[in-house]
Amino acid sequence: MRSLAMPHVPWMKTHQKMIDETALPVAEERLEQSLAASERIRRAGYVQVGLNHSALPTDKLAVAAAAGSLRRNFQGYTTDDAPVLLGFGASSIGSLAGGYVQNIVATGEYGGYHHLRASRLRCRRQGRAARPDRNRSRRHASRAAIRPVGCGRV
Repeated sequence: MRSLAMPHVPWMKTHQKMIDETALPVAEERLEQSLAASERIRRAGYVQVGLNHSALPTDKLAVAAAAGSLRRNFQGYTTDDAPVLLGFGASSIGSLAGGYVQNIVATGEYGGYHHLRASRLRCRRQGRAARPDRNRSRRHASRAAIRPVGCGRV
C-alpha cells in the first residue's frame, strides 16, 4: 500500500490549474495528514516498507524489508533483483546496465501499442551511466549507495 500526497504541479499538469490553490493544505497540514494516514495504516496491521509504502507483515515485501533484501526500481519496491527493467507505455522508465530510458510522456504522442507490434519503441530520452563505473547514475550517485536509503537500510 502506498500513501502519498498529491503533488500540485499545475505548470506540468495543466488540468491542475482548475484547483483553487487557497483550498489546498499548507505544509503543516500536509504533515498532519501524512502522520494520521500512517497511524491508521499501522493500526490496521500494516508495517512500513521503505519510505512511504506499507505491507502486511507476511507479504513478500515486508519479509524482504525485515531481511534487508528489499529493492527499489522505477516501478516501486520489489523483491526482484533483475538487472534489467523494461518500461512499456507512455512515460514509463526502463533501467539497463548502461543507464536509463524514458518513453514519450504524452499519451497522444506515444501512439499506443502498434509501435510495439512494429518493434519500434517510443523512447523520449536516455541517460548513460558514467564510465568507468556503470553503477553510477547521471548525477554520479552510485545506485548501490542510493538503494539502501530508499529501502530503509541505513
